[in-house]
Amino acid sequence: MSQQTLRSLVYYPHGPAGTESDLAALAASPYFTNVVLGQFHFNEPDGHVTWNETILSDVPANVWTAVKNLGQGKYPKIVSMQLGTAGNGTWKWIADNMDAAADTLIEIVKAKNGIVGIDLDPEPIGEVALETIYDFTLKLGSRKAKTPFYLSHVPVPFDDVYFPALYGTQYWPQMAPFIDWVTPQWYSTTGAKLVTAYEGFVAGLTTPSQPLPPGIVVAGQESDSTSLGDLTSAITSLGKKYSSNWGGVGLWAYPLPSPDWAKSIYNALHGS
Repeated sequence: MSQQTLRSLVYYPHGPAGTESDLAALAASPYFTNVVLGQFHFNEPDGHVTWNETILSDVPANVWTAVKNLGQGKYPKIVSMQLGTAGNGTWKWIADNMDAAADTLIEIVKAKNGIVGIDLDPEPIGEVALETIYDFTLKLGSRKAKTPFYLSHVPVPFDDVYFPALYGTQYWPQMAPFIDWVTPQWYSTTGAKLVTAYEGFVAGLTTPSQPLPPGIVVAGQESDSTSLGDLTSAITSLGKKYSSNWGGVGLWAYPLPSPDWAKSIYNALHGS
């Protein structure tokens, strides 16, 4: 597990075509540290990878340039690809082709196209056995020694198929050394409820022999369902309680959050 870092992370689910201006805006923003691009899928029957509905080989060169630029410049970002989410049979293909799936993802990282992280989403919930996600996490993790990359999970705390079992004492201690951060998906929970939800999540993963896991709150995009005041209050409270073990905040955002909203989140993270 990597050393804790205060992350201001944005999930960007759009693309690839027509995203250059948004990616340029993210690259220029001082308020985000991580960008997670979605969604990437394995497709049957041959396991070819698509970024949303576009085959990777068909992604325009100028889009890959924009992705690379996210990790460069004055405010370089850590860029991950989100794998899974609803649709396309991604996890079913992984379950039947685990070595090939791991090899493919590592090749994408090695391609030096700007992607340096793999973010595993367990959705659709229940599509495969819990052990598939566990085994694939360990398989990918074993590749990090030869090909360094960031590996993260984005669990859905309200599901009872993978959560909390996947993050309990039977599985988490084996996964933890390979996981750089965890992003619980609390999209519409803010304020005191968000603090309580995070505390419960942390309590489930923490044992006397297991350190506090990397933590990120996912609270949704700038919208009527997400109160900025409640969210910044929760961030401040969690930062005070968990101090250096606090991981930060993630936002699911399309369209992009306004600069003022992003700045408020960043300032709350850093106590300013």
